[in-house]
Amino acid sequence: MNPAIHEFDHASLYYAHLGWSKLYTKALPKDLLKQRIEGVTDLRILRDAHYQYIKTTPTIESIFSLTQHIDPLTFDSFSLALYTAGTVSDLVEAICEFGVVLGMSVKPKLHFNLHGDLELIIFPREPDVEDSVTTSLGILLYVLSLTKMIADTQMGQVHLEFRTPALPLIGSDIEEVTARSGCALYTGYPVSKLIIPSRYVAAPLSSANKEIHAIHRALLVEQSARLNSNDICLQVRSYLEQLDSLEGASVVSIADSLLMSVRTLNRRLRLAGTSCKAMIEQFKHQKALYLLVEKHQSVTSVALQLGFTDVSNFNRAFKRWSGESPSSLLGRCR
Repeated sequence: MNPAIHEFDHASLYYAHLGWSKLYTKALPKDLLKQRIEGVTDLRILRDAHYQYIKTTPTIESIFSLTQHIDPLTFDSFSLALYTAGTVSDLVEAICEFGVVLGMSVKPKLHFNLHGDLELIIFPREPDVEDSVTTSLGILLYVLSLTKMIADTQMGQVHLEFRTPALPLIGSDIEEVTARSGCALYTGYPVSKLIIPSRYVAAPLSSANKEIHAIHRALLVEQSARLNSNDICLQVRSYLEQLDSLEGASVVSIADSLLMSVRTLNRRLRLAGTSCKAMIEQFKHQKALYLLVEKHQSVTSVALQLGFTDVSNFNRAFKRWSGESPSSLLGRCR
């Protein structure tokens, strides 16, 4: 086995688009940085640099010092494809389809709610950091960056919502971020999601350009395919997403689908900082949240789709994942 493949597996989990490095280089004072970050695409290094910054700078300023520099060229073909899309709906669909190119260890999923609003549901895909302050700050930065791009294409006038379990901000800071970004922030929700009201869904973009969009969309297709093919975690998740029921999901079935031995799969996942069991558990937890909260499916239906033949076993597993039962979660969401 080529050792370079293992190294890429490990690095791809923490891949961040070079545009993030450009933003951090512009925003962060050089005297606060322990190492050079220009040209860096390792999320861990960029995250450490941001953490150094927020220790001496108010969190709000540390966020807006980054997002204020975003423009159509920041993320190369990714941002160009977004800015030149036909409508807000096209822009959001491109975010989901090519999100892997942006990096940031998140998995966006598109969903229309009962009111016709677009919901961009955001799950962390980095193992074992679901509740960390670092992850909540990273997701907030990701959301406000997307909000900035959407606002730019709507002449700066948008009113979006971001709902999430927790934020690394206090009350007055939340109000200030809402006022400055055009994105209202709410905590206490079981999943993180950016809500784009229905009135924006079909709104044309002020910067729409079919020719430029087609060129950069084609480049994104190539880039995302290359990243997906080299990221073992994305390959495992893609396999799990194709299953109607997770009852048969196992290290053996996943290895067979990827045409590799169980030993190779386990080794590559270990080098990526996770395991097959951890990935299956994380995926089941996230899918359960999505089906219960967003799709409003019954506990019994969700249990069956996740491969549980006994609802009581699902209830115990869900409580282990979330710290509360499905019924308690649904009671809070009503």
